[in-house]
Amino acid sequence: MARLYSDLGQRTVYLRNGLALAQGLPCLIYKTPPGHPSPQPANLAAFDPANRDAPGAPIVGGALVVDLHSNRPAFWDLDDMPCLWITVSGGPMEAIYPDSQPQLDAQAARITALEPGGGNEVATAAALAAETTARTQALTAEVNARVAGDSTTAATAAADATAKANAAQTAAIAAVTPRFAALERLSGLAVFRDAENLLVRAPFDATRDILMPFDANGGAENMFMLSNPVVSSVALIPSSAADSTIWPTVTGATNIHGTGDENAPINTGWSYVGGNHGYSVGSQVTATGHGKTTADVGSQWSDGTRTYTLLRVVDVNTLLFANPYTVSNGIATGGAVAPAATLTHVSGATNTGSVPITGGVAGAVQIHPSTYGRTYTIELDGRPVADGKTFGQVLTVTETYYVASYKGLVDTAQANIGTPVHTIMSQVPALARVSNTYRVTPATVVVAQRLTALEKTNVNMGVTQAIGLTTPAGGKLRQFMAGIGTVGGFNFSTLADLSAMTTTLNFGPATYLNPVQPAVSVQQWACNAAGDPQWGLALGVLPIADGHPTQRLKNAPTQTWFMPNTTKKNYPQIAWSKPMNPGESLSATAYRRYLAPPAEVTEFTVSDGTNTWAIIERTTTTSEGRAAAPQLLGRRLVPAGVTTIAAAERVTGEGIAYSAPALPAYGMWQAVPDASRLETIPGATGQPGSYFLVAQGNVTTAALTGSFNILYLFPMYLPEAVLVDRACIEVTAVGTGVVRHGVYANDPATGLPSGAGPIADYGTVDVSATGIKESTLSTPVLLPAGWHWYGWVWQETNTTPPTMRLLNSGTGIGPFNIGGSPSLMSGARLGYFVNAVAGPLGAVTVSAGNSHQLNSPRVAYRRA
Repeated sequence: MARLYSDLGQRTVYLRNGLALAQGLPCLIYKTPPGHPSPQPANLAAFDPANRDAPGAPIVGGALVVDLHSNRPAFWDLDDMPCLWITVSGGPMEAIYPDSQPQLDAQAARITALEPGGGNEVATAAALAAETTARTQALTAEVNARVAGDSTTAATAAADATAKANAAQTAAIAAVTPRFAALERLSGLAVFRDAENLLVRAPFDATRDILMPFDANGGAENMFMLSNPVVSSVALIPSSAADSTIWPTVTGATNIHGTGDENAPINTGWSYVGGNHGYSVGSQVTATGHGKTTADVGSQWSDGTRTYTLLRVVDVNTLLFANPYTVSNGIATGGAVAPAATLTHVSGATNTGSVPITGGVAGAVQIHPSTYGRTYTIELDGRPVADGKTFGQVLTVTETYYVASYKGLVDTAQANIGTPVHTIMSQVPALARVSNTYRVTPATVVVAQRLTALEKTNVNMGVTQAIGLTTPAGGKLRQFMAGIGTVGGFNFSTLADLSAMTTTLNFGPATYLNPVQPAVSVQQWACNAAGDPQWGLALGVLPIADGHPTQRLKNAPTQTWFMPNTTKKNYPQIAWSKPMNPGESLSATAYRRYLAPPAEVTEFTVSDGTNTWAIIERTTTTSEGRAAAPQLLGRRLVPAGVTTIAAAERVTGEGIAYSAPALPAYGMWQAVPDASRLETIPGATGQPGSYFLVAQGNVTTAALTGSFNILYLFPMYLPEAVLVDRACIEVTAVGTGVVRHGVYANDPATGLPSGAGPIADYGTVDVSATGIKESTLSTPVLLPAGWHWYGWVWQETNTTPPTMRLLNSGTGIGPFNIGGSPSLMSGARLGYFVNAVAGPLGAVTVSAGNSHQLNSPRVAYRRA
């Protein structure tokens, strides 16, 4: 018996951002639930509106395509199941129902069991049942006693039963409360906000939660910070800890990573600037009773060798000067030398008395502000974040600001004597514009940065940075780096012990295990005194935009990573000493992911909101690895750079199957919904009622000699799914019999036509007369996006072969499967054939060895 999944149920398909899914993307229907060790496609058949009472043609592999109304097609379930599961374009699996009643039944069951899967459903259900029973007994006892006329007994019985009921209610609440807490923990992120201070709580492992602090407007430059004044470190707490122990102050947590200086600035080659940094070319002079006032700011002073500009009167005993700059080849460079002698007045001051330096000079002082014009937004799942506690999946912070030109800063100060330059920053010419997007998910921060030069400059750019993890007492740091060998005596193909590190390590071409793969990632582990890993951090650059390995090798040719000894801080580099002209941009995306042990096997996924990558790094070998990745079910894995791990091409319900036969073992793969598609003429298939050719090109003709009852299959491509109601071919010389035609799906596992049955059989056309032959389809057919296989076969009477119109092209678009031997490469290979097809198109057996050399038919369709 079959069950119809029709219009009565929910058919519209949505993306996770709430928008209706675009036409042409694939859906897969399963009869096994999410997480099943052996996912099984549903046994489906097409729904034919002309015959609503019986299943139509089989649907191969439970595969459907979203139609032009963002609906999944109606279909028959041949196994008569009350619930199936759908995954859309490789997304998460969701339950679907044939009509409303099974869905209501399922929801009722979930309410009764209080979300099965949490581990205490039996206790919860028993407690609720006990409460219900006790209250029923209370009411029954009271009614019986009152019927008997014994009010005293009635009151006593009622009170006794009510007490039991109240006790049962307390037990029920106690059973339910942990379940609510567990459900709350599964919601993704709990975001606590108080004005500009934020704290994110999320699951870390089975027993611990992670706390990640942020400041929306922090540091000396008022930027987004990965810490805040209340909480300066990422920390771990027991998952059972109440919110009152973490907000507004954190108690009982284990600090694992100080993050007070993690928002990446840019570097001009002579100073960091941006993020929470100002230009570090200020000189702060202590001169007791210096006598200077605001009227003197912008004035110039000389130590006999260099001229300095007074930027700020800090207090009655302290002055801040800007060091002089030089210009070479159009690029300004701030000087690093502090005054070496008493400063005497050059120009601009009202109070011209000399400034002695005997009280002390602090050099390399950061000048704040060095940025201006910042705007920012903070959203949780696309909505503003209010003060208090909010739940969601993704916290997104965007900010854009201008970095002041150092030359412009000094010149503007000198041109506005008596006006502190920090009060007129909008008048200072800009060196660059910086845009950052932070995407926060459980234990993960992904940051995308774009830098646009507005003045000629040299740039070092890293997008992210991370100081060394906090270690337990007596512990040490260990670090692995994918694709890096031995540097400074440390073998980063293993978990190198950083205890003996005494100098800055630079990672350049000589350290790369493969010359086309720069330093792309690191995993650092904090170990206890016994050497056991306690927590870790994965940090890396995603292979997109200027973060792609080829771009980094070009823009940072001498080094793509460095790590100072003093902080064990990792600095990936997108560009190093790169000259930039006004209008030129650099952009890249980086990730940080906090890790729970074991350190020997690191498997996780990371998303920038548009693309998702799977990352696997190991310090041990395996022949049968399995990485859990339920969110990538059905996705194709495309290697992103050099990998030493062999991974399966697609993600199954069992995860990512892989092997790591040798060390070092590492790899990154982009998870894509399907194969890349060709760019074609937009709109060619978009007008209902109009005809279109599947492929352009010159034409020729050929007789189907020797082709009787042989089904020839030809690969054809459509950039998007198209609903058609007529299919056309052309007879150029008459013959006997008929030509039957139709289309088969492509099997993505083999590149061969799917043998389970056709997408559609268009029927037969008469070949006893010449001309264009048009098959009118009683039910419009949705041709899938991407590759499919058009097939035709000469049938019925084999006296005279008809001559048909073909494309005059012997060249196709590869790759093309020719089986287990290269022998077929010697000839033209343009499709496959199947013998003995004498009737309607059905299931066929297609072999890579049965490839033909015939040109493709000229085929036209009418858009429905």
